[in-house]
Amino acid sequence: MNLGRPIGLTQLTTALEGGRLGELLAVPGCVRVSGVAWNPRSYVDALARVGPLVPTRSTHLNHPLREVFVVDGGLDVGANWHADLVFCAEAPRFSALLCEAAPQEGGETELVDSRRCLEELPPDLRALVRRVEGVFDGGLVQGRKLRRRGLVEEAERTETEAPLHVPLARVHPESHRWGLRYHAEYLTGFVGLSPRDAARLMEALRAVVDRPDLRYRHAWRPGDLLVFDNRAVLHRRAPGPIAGARRLLRVMMY
Repeated sequence: MNLGRPIGLTQLTTALEGGRLGELLAVPGCVRVSGVAWNPRSYVDALARVGPLVPTRSTHLNHPLREVFVVDGGLDVGANWHADLVFCAEAPRFSALLCEAAPQEGGETELVDSRRCLEELPPDLRALVRRVEGVFDGGLVQGRKLRRRGLVEEAERTETEAPLHVPLARVHPESHRWGLRYHAEYLTGFVGLSPRDAARLMEALRAVVDRPDLRYRHAWRPGDLLVFDNRAVLHRRAPGPIAGARRLLRVMMY
C-alpha cells in the first residue's frame, strides 16, 4: 500500500518549491515526514508555495494564523470519512496535518485512497458513480450538529446556500484515475436516483470506504507531518477514546 509513504523533508520542500506537489502525491495519495521542526509560521509559508491557502472559518480553538485550523480530537470534528470541504464549490486540492502534541493512546488518523475505493465497487455501481451527481448539504448537517449539542430545537438548515450538486466521481488530473467525491455526513443524497437505488449506493459507499484492508492508520508523534491529495484521499480520526493531549495543525491548499 502506498498511502503514508515515508519521505524526507528535503524531498517535500523540493516538490513544494518546484510546484510539483501534485506529482509527488499522484501515486501514494499521502506522504509522511517525521521530525519536522517547523513553527506554525514556517509551516504556513512552506505550504503557501503551492498556491493560495484556505482561510479557516471555524471559531473552534482559533489559531493566530488564519490559515491554520487546530484539530484536537474534541467535539465531533473529523470523526467520519471525508475529504476536506468537499461540500464547497471549490474544495482544496491538498491538505496537511502537523502534530504539535500527541496522545499516549488513541487519536490516530486513518486514510483511504478514494480511487481504490471506486475501483473496488461492483461494476454496475462503479458505472453509476461515474455518471451521478451527489447532493452535499452543509447547512443541513450543521443544523443537525447544533441540535445534538442542544443549541437549537429543530435540525434546520443553518446556511442560506443551496445544497451543492456535483459529480460524485472525477478523474484525477495527475494519476488519471477515477476517484470519489465523498463525505460521510455532508453527502445527503443523489440527483435523479430512486429511493431504492439511492439507499443501495449510499450503503455500498459507506461499506467500501470503511474496509480495513484499504486504509492506512497513522499513530501521531510530535513533529509528524502528513500531506495528502484531497482529491484522491479520504480521512478521519480513528474511532475510540483518546488518552492525553492531541493537537494537530491543519492547512489546506487550493
